[in-house]
Amino acid sequence: MKIIVAQLGARRRYSIPRMLEKHGLLMSLYTNSSLYSPLGVLIRISRFRNGATERLVNRNPRIGKEITKSTDVGLLVNIFKPFLNHILYQKIYNYLLSCKMKSWGVGDADILYTMFCHNIEFVKFAKGKGLKIVTDVFIHPEYYEYLNEYRKPKSLNKKYSEKNVQYQKEQWNKITQLTDVYIAPSEWVAEGVRSTLSNNSTAVVHVIPYGSSVESDVQNNGIKGRVLFAGRDLERKGFVDLYNAVLHLNKVHEEVQLVVAGPVSKCDKKKYHNPCVHFLGHLTKEEMVREYLKADIFILPSYAEGFAAVIAEALACGCPVVVSKESGAPINDYEEGIFVNPGDVDGIIEAVKIILNDRILRNNMSNTAWSRRKYFGFNAWENRLLEVIENINIR
Repeated sequence: MKIIVAQLGARRRYSIPRMLEKHGLLMSLYTNSSLYSPLGVLIRISRFRNGATERLVNRNPRIGKEITKSTDVGLLVNIFKPFLNHILYQKIYNYLLSCKMKSWGVGDADILYTMFCHNIEFVKFAKGKGLKIVTDVFIHPEYYEYLNEYRKPKSLNKKYSEKNVQYQKEQWNKITQLTDVYIAPSEWVAEGVRSTLSNNSTAVVHVIPYGSSVESDVQNNGIKGRVLFAGRDLERKGFVDLYNAVLHLNKVHEEVQLVVAGPVSKCDKKKYHNPCVHFLGHLTKEEMVREYLKADIFILPSYAEGFAAVIAEALACGCPVVVSKESGAPINDYEEGIFVNPGDVDGIIEAVKIILNDRILRNNMSNTAWSRRKYFGFNAWENRLLEVIENINIR
């Protein structure tokens, strides 16, 4: 069995192609700019560093260079991004990237492992060559609709407008006509996939929760009131709601401090500046582990995810979580953490108060998460994925 993985960015730190290469199943990784692309090589040699180049250098697939195809064609489109509407930008970006992938061909591959609605023209090409199509649905297929629902009261990004929702639906419908096997990181996503498939679809949907790419030898022993959030897309991940909840809580509970890990723009840092909010910027895996161990609670009240990797990481370190069902977290309410609804600031406040006031419950949640760390671990994820992949009928 030979597999091509086509993905944009360093999703899950290139975990899928690394797993497949480890087991001799990866024929090639097709991706956009990375440490192996021409620009990535040039930046590495020149040693020039700023925010953008640092992010590119950090896109290290850590697999054989000879089987990695990495192109900078998307960066050319990004130059014109400020002048393009969201739909036109997506169309041009994915078309050019698909053209590049077509030029690389499919060789004697048996399977194309693709991500969500990316590179549809290349997926069509591969399907026409007889490859089985495995689609990793890393976020709920109707997430644009969920976000559009909250857009007006929350002033969410314009990319979640009605027009863009319709475009996303069209893209999803196209991928459902091509996919043989779906891989969903949570039951919530799997339900979304099944609800959109036609009655005569023969595609199979497998639920394979992601695993943590960080590990800790010691269990979380958090600082009371230290709230950790991690993510880049602040609005979609519910940061604004969490921010408002923390400001309210801090008036009575001074120990409540919000710590934000991840790259945040200067504009957002200024917008959400407050003495009880601390922006840490991009952190290494080792630095993230230290934050998970220090946090009293990890909170991600997201409006839409697949299964956020940071939740798996927090749980693998024994850190209790407060999350939305839409985050895809495979937890039990009041066992590893507490569920809240997206946009429910009062719900977040109440959940934090419960954890602040009931330390026995808080520590029990930490113990339960810690006891399940192998389930949330990288090896368990790898085993779950390989079991599905190796049972795909490629004939």
